[in-house]
Amino acid sequence: MKGIAFLRAQQQSDGYWEYSGHHVGITALCALALVENGVPVTDAQIQKALSFVKDNIKDERNTYDIALSILLLARIDETAHRREIRDLAAKLICGQTTFGGWTYTCPKVNALALSNKRLRPAPKVHPGDNSCTQFAVLGLWTASRVGVDISDTMALVARRFLETQTEDGGWPYRPATMEGETATSTPSMTCAGLFCLTVARAAKLLKLLRSPDEESEETASATASTEALTEGQKLLRDPVFSKGLERVGQFVQGRITDRYTLWSIERLGVMLNLPTIGGVDWFAKGAEALLAAQQPDGSWVHPNPDRGALADTSFALLFLRRANLGSDISRLMEGAIEDPFRLANVPGIPAFKTLQEAVEAAEPGTVISVHGDGPFAVPHLQVDHDLTIRAAPGYWPVFRYEIGFDKRGLRARPDRDPDVRFLFSVPKGTLILEGVKIELEPPETRNPVDWSAIRLTGGNVRMLNVTVTERGRKDTALFALRKAGGIHLRNCLLAGGRRLFLITPHGRQAIRAENSLLYSDVVFQTTFAAGDSKPQELTITLNRATIHAPEVFDLRRYLADVKISAERCVFKCEKLGMYMLLQPNSREKRHWTGDHNLFGVYFWIGGQGRPTTSVKDLKSWSAFWGGTDEHSHARAVGFVISRPYKAYSHRVKARDWELDPRTGFRSDRYGIQPAIVGAGRAYVRVRDSFDYREWLEEIRAKQIARLNPTAP
Repeated sequence: MKGIAFLRAQQQSDGYWEYSGHHVGITALCALALVENGVPVTDAQIQKALSFVKDNIKDERNTYDIALSILLLARIDETAHRREIRDLAAKLICGQTTFGGWTYTCPKVNALALSNKRLRPAPKVHPGDNSCTQFAVLGLWTASRVGVDISDTMALVARRFLETQTEDGGWPYRPATMEGETATSTPSMTCAGLFCLTVARAAKLLKLLRSPDEESEETASATASTEALTEGQKLLRDPVFSKGLERVGQFVQGRITDRYTLWSIERLGVMLNLPTIGGVDWFAKGAEALLAAQQPDGSWVHPNPDRGALADTSFALLFLRRANLGSDISRLMEGAIEDPFRLANVPGIPAFKTLQEAVEAAEPGTVISVHGDGPFAVPHLQVDHDLTIRAAPGYWPVFRYEIGFDKRGLRARPDRDPDVRFLFSVPKGTLILEGVKIELEPPETRNPVDWSAIRLTGGNVRMLNVTVTERGRKDTALFALRKAGGIHLRNCLLAGGRRLFLITPHGRQAIRAENSLLYSDVVFQTTFAAGDSKPQELTITLNRATIHAPEVFDLRRYLADVKISAERCVFKCEKLGMYMLLQPNSREKRHWTGDHNLFGVYFWIGGQGRPTTSVKDLKSWSAFWGGTDEHSHARAVGFVISRPYKAYSHRVKARDWELDPRTGFRSDRYGIQPAIVGAGRAYVRVRDSFDYREWLEEIRAKQIARLNPTAP
């Protein structure tokens, strides 16, 4: 896109973008627009922008710059930047005026003022303006995700906008403060008023939903009460809000070309899930206006030459991307959900109380959107056609095994019936899971039996930002691959089980893990095939994976070809694979390619439990495979949390496997990128990014190829 190229070209060599008096703010805004439009956070220009912002925020006092810095820091990694975000949030909280708004500047304080009100200066006696106010509110809502309490601040914001609405239903740039004074509403400030009222209501809901000991949003939704959730729907019926929304509709019906106003409309429309405002398709109309105004160099220029093109171009790109900077607000405002499982792409969007009912009603290609956190009971469901189960924006569904009924309609007996020892079975088609968590906690049985979270008997599974955990108490395999088929993982966290993947040789089988954590007793283990005459081949592809296990490869029972490739992975293991080879010193039917890996390995490889005598270090490892891993490293691997083998829990976090800086290696180059691994907030980041489009395009391409295998 030309707009992206324009912004890239305007960055200065020191990493910043220029805007008189607002270098920090415009740098954060430009970088945010680039990231939201698909530029990776690891991109060199984004990292330079991030460094500039972090180097200059300590003394920053401008409200716009402070708020935009919070947005960028949180968008890249809110947990890693928690300290900086809290310091900036303290400035905003202390900068609120007695009128509940903000001026251009905030006091110079730090996070200590959040817990000690005596450190806060007296608030300004000033009306402030609604432009600064909406940026401050957006920054503070973002900061609330790392535990900043904004409830009192937002209560003042709500009072401000409830008391200053104009007769026509809108809001002005600055409210009238003197008797007889008038103020004219504007499109952007009316959107700002509605946005701030929405955030204020969401902050109230969030406080109701959090238990006293909860510090962050990671667990805020688990104990939601019906009373609190129903509060969300009251806002849309509030006369002040509905009158304001009507006023925005009048503005949208007219001619709007101002990029700041269009961005304000977009933020409101996306956050409240409004396809039309005032009966107008606001996005189509705005996009048409933007494309008509774009300059040949890809920019959008402000009518005032002194303001240049950087801010307008950024706002235009954010509008066209339909970036939702408040997806968690969208969820809070949705209200109580009686039937959380919705067939999202079926006319009328049928809804069901249980996942089982939704799966049984689904046709091939259906998308089930889960509007709830659960935990939800999953009684060994069978999926025999293409089906997607996806967390709705703002929700973090948890699925747990529950004993259901067998084929005869009788209560299942897992100790006797192997066909009920799983959550999902896929005999054909492709099951796609997105943003959900599976907690495998099998019930007690009279005799020990084998369990799995997902069993594949001819179908495939694709998973995006899925967390699968088990506490190591049963004989489990998180995945049982019993016939030809494939497993594709991206941004997933797998922790637990006697093995992660239990593979029965049968035809062509493939496992691919990208940016995923694999933590288990054994990662890949094979079993004997039962007389299968089909050609067999197992392909394992690892990219940006972190593997933490006593043993990685146990392939002793796989007599056919195994092809393994690994790029930019981290291996922390006692044994890479004493049963990886068929014979201790033979590469027969075993193939390895890889590079840029980090090996923290005590024993390398072998066959039949005996080590390969010629492989003792990375150099001999490379020579054994004919020259591979040319740029890899072998040394002790340490993570920021020292977690031993087999210390499984349902509460593990990807960030625990971030590389310890003392190792001399960085997580942006080796292993997982923790900020986008697993369900929950990580999925929100991915869902709101350009990468998600690529994921959907890959799925569509796979479906087309399967339907028309002869197509070029």
